[in-house]
This record gives sequence, C-alpha cells and structure tokens, in this order.
Amino acid sequence: MIKKTFGIIILFLCCMAAMAQGEADKLQVYFPVGSAKPNVQYIPETLVDSVKSVCATGEKFAVLGVASPEGSEHLNQRLAMKRAKAIARCLSERTGLNDSMFVLKTKVADVPMLRELVAQDSGLPEKSQVMDILSEGLSTQATLVKLKRLGGGTDRKSVV
Repeated sequence: MIKKTFGIIILFLCCMAAMAQGEADKLQVYFPVGSAKPNVQYIPETLVDSVKSVCATGEKFAVLGVASPEGSEHLNQRLAMKRAKAIARCLSERTGLNDSMFVLKTKVADVPMLRELVAQDSGLPEKSQVMDILSEGLSTQATLVKLKRLGGGTDRKSVV
C-alpha cells in the first residue's frame, strides 16, 4: 500500500518511455511500483506502429527504462534496465523484430522529469497541488516527502 496521491505520482516516476527519433516522440508504458513486469495490455498500439515504422527504415528503436529517485542509485539503474528489456522483449514479440533492433537506455527520474510527466497527464487527481510542489525547487527528498503528505496520506494500492 502506498499513499494515495504519491501512488499516482509514483506511477509516473516508474514509467517506461519508448522513444523513436528523440525526446519529442516518446510514448509511455507504466509499471507497478518497484516492478519490471509491464501489463502487456497497456502497451499502446501506437507504440507498436512506431516501432515498425522506425525499424522499417533500418534504424534501431530506442527504449528508455526509467525508475523513481527514492532508493539507491544502483538499484534504480538495475530496475530501469529490467524495464527497458521487458518492453523491448514485448515489442519484439508483437512486431516480429529481432532484439538487435532495440537500443536500451536507462534513466533515474528527477523532479524536472516528474514535473514534465505530470504536466502531460490531464487526468491526474490533485494535479495543480502536485505541480505546485514540483515547482517549489526543493531537493528530491523534500519533494517526495511533500508528495507523500498530499491528499491526507490516504492509503491505496497501486493499480496499473
């Protein structure tokens, strides 16, 4: 169980972005907190189409695995790589492309990246309060503490 709003926010931090040509082309697949097992029904068909389109030109498709900032850097990097591999494997199965057509990258999310992800989501509960916290310029740890307190600390399960 995790805090209500923090649980929603952490889904953004625990996202997996698959990028075609660059940052502007990213499509996201969300993972449960701490997990490297995506729910394959949440892999958008537009992502599969993008992979086919990019690889048809002979280019490789970049898959960026992302993990949240809490915890150790080493564990977060490992989780991010597991997520990148899981998405590449799913995309390979759905497209019939060889694993060699995917370039795997990792990133541990920071507050600016989280702010960008939250800004893109129109359905996030308490979005304005979340954006206010993310814009305060606090340390990552202080930001995470404030996000955990948002929404009165009501517990809920992470659902992806």
